[in-house]
Amino acid sequence: MWQKLNDIKNGHTESALLEVPGGWIVRTVVTYYSSTGGGTSCSVAQTFVSDPKHEWEDLEIENL
Repeated sequence: MWQKLNDIKNGHTESALLEVPGGWIVRTVVTYYSSTGGGTSCSVAQTFVSDPKHEWEDLEIENL
């Protein structure tokens, strides 16, 4: 489940954190309001943050 992080004070930016194997995904949504009355739009960025204590398994990769 996504955990909400602190919003930036302008009210246009929301961030959330999701724990996944090996780290976390941080998702940030920025909402833009049109000054010409065209409505709203948004951009979404997702970043993987690796857990430095996670021990990764070696994976065998097949040659295709």
